[in-house]
Amino acid sequence: VIRSKTGDQKGAVTDLRNAVLMAPEEFGIRMNLGVLYLRLEQWDSAIVHFEKVKMHAEVNDMLFNNLGYAYLKSGDLQNASKHLQKAIELNSENPVAQANFGFLLLKLNDFEGARNALTQAEELNPGIYITYRYKAELEFLEGNTKKACTDLQTAISLGLPFEETPVI
Repeated sequence: VIRSKTGDQKGAVTDLRNAVLMAPEEFGIRMNLGVLYLRLEQWDSAIVHFEKVKMHAEVNDMLFNNLGYAYLKSGDLQNASKHLQKAIELNSENPVAQANFGFLLLKLNDFEGARNALTQAEELNPGIYITYRYKAELEFLEGNTKKACTDLQTAISLGLPFEETPVI
């Protein structure tokens, strides 16, 4: 994990994979490895590790959020929905899960549902860039280019990485 924070993500993967070999059922190790795979956009690998600890952490909303997000990014919208809803059921005040659920609804063309979930996420914590990144995409798809640009500027000011910035 330390290597991950210093930018050596491949080294961190190696370290965590070795740790999994020594303690295959250890929640924290698999959770950290899954999160690292999310950062590396290796959705299937993230899913494998999150699924392996799911039965040991049935009340961990962030596990279900991360698993739902990995399924969302892999294109499995049915599993994404199931896991993101579980995250929200466990903690309705999790703004990241609300934002990711909003993005899922956006992908399903449920713009009203997406707007409601993203508004909820923003109300819970207005300092999370991903909410505004998703809102920008929603506004753009609805033809509200000026509002999309405003939301995107907010996302950038909150730390949206360049590589995650949509072209609008």
